[in-house]
Amino acid sequence: MGLSKPQIIGLSVLGAILLASATSKNFLTIPNTSFSRNDSNFVDRNNAPDAKLFIVSSESDSQKAINEINSYRKVNGKSPINYSTKAYQLAMARAKDMNQYNYFDYTNPQTKLCADTMKLEYGFKPQEYLSESLYRYVPRGANIGIAESKTLSDATREWIDYQKNDVNSNFLFNYHLAGAVGCDGNKCVFLGLNGEGYGKGCATARG
Repeated sequence: MGLSKPQIIGLSVLGAILLASATSKNFLTIPNTSFSRNDSNFVDRNNAPDAKLFIVSSESDSQKAINEINSYRKVNGKSPINYSTKAYQLAMARAKDMNQYNYFDYTNPQTKLCADTMKLEYGFKPQEYLSESLYRYVPRGANIGIAESKTLSDATREWIDYQKNDVNSNFLFNYHLAGAVGCDGNKCVFLGLNGEGYGKGCATARG
């Protein structure tokens, strides 16, 4: 039996509402497809050359960065998250992949790989999800053109400063259990581990 005209119109309206809800960047619990260049989860700080800055990114630095994030979470009434060595290894792989293929996005435009498609290789289960945030540090003012190095902890504090007014920050997601930060050159990746589907699939911040 075919649908009546009112039924067809009703389904069309419902589909439009669901699509609008799914693409709203203010709806925190949806997957990475909600991210855009206007989100604090994606911090570019101008599209300047990358070669002048190097962020020191050892595993101990990543642990300190998680401590910085937990301090930020505490101020905002959120529970602390644990540090994850597996998340650190994947975050480093993602940052290095961006430099190797010369892009800055959630998905490699050439290989089409992203954190969600790479996670099994790093020991995560299919039902474990990693919501990714990106940060690209660029020196400003008097420091432009001067070779510079920073610790990952320093970079994380500046990253937090850029999103202090964003209640939808990935750093503040209620259901993250663990996470890590990894940097290569001046590109940094935060991965928050959760079981809520936040981070499912490959997304792009282009547009």
